[in-house]
Amino acid sequence: MEPTVGSVSAGARLSRWLVTGMLALLAFVFFFPMIWMVLSSFKSDQAIFASPFALPDAIDPAVWVEAWDVGNIGLYAVNSAIVTGVSVFAILVIGAAAAYAFSRYRFRGRSLAMGLFALGLLLPLQSYFIAQSTIFTDLAITDTRWALIIPYTAMGLPLAVYLLKVYLDGLPEELFEAARIDGAGDVRVFRSLAMPLLRP
Repeated sequence: MEPTVGSVSAGARLSRWLVTGMLALLAFVFFFPMIWMVLSSFKSDQAIFASPFALPDAIDPAVWVEAWDVGNIGLYAVNSAIVTGVSVFAILVIGAAAAYAFSRYRFRGRSLAMGLFALGLLLPLQSYFIAQSTIFTDLAITDTRWALIIPYTAMGLPLAVYLLKVYLDGLPEELFEAARIDGAGDVRVFRSLAMPLLRP
């Protein structure tokens, strides 16, 4: 006996509801620590340790204002925004240029350079912390934003280079040949053709 249209649609609806419910549950699991952190910010240290998952007695935004002033959170937020913005910009620009070079040019040492980027994906962060600290101390940048920007950029570059290179490899070579026939040089091809194609 073949299933009817109504039973098939009912089964599809049930399946859709189950998937939606599981995704909602998963989202709650991921967001629960953030919710707990926000609620705990309205509680004292004693209340947090006495009953970690209890709701706060009162919601008073004044504690956030006090934390902002006393904890100097404003400066930390500015530093985070600057470090993140500069790091992401550097990763995108340097990663795009490197990916373009690896994708469109054949040069001596290309395989070795790609291998070094692959090594950057494999090495654990802890393996170079001591060497990194020594280098930054010698360069006298341990208490500056550069001590964060440089590692963040270096950690993000390998993945960015590989992802952008794979995308550029899939583009037809005729696009770049047409640009060169029109007289565009390497920098012009990268800036006017590759970069716009790499934009989201």
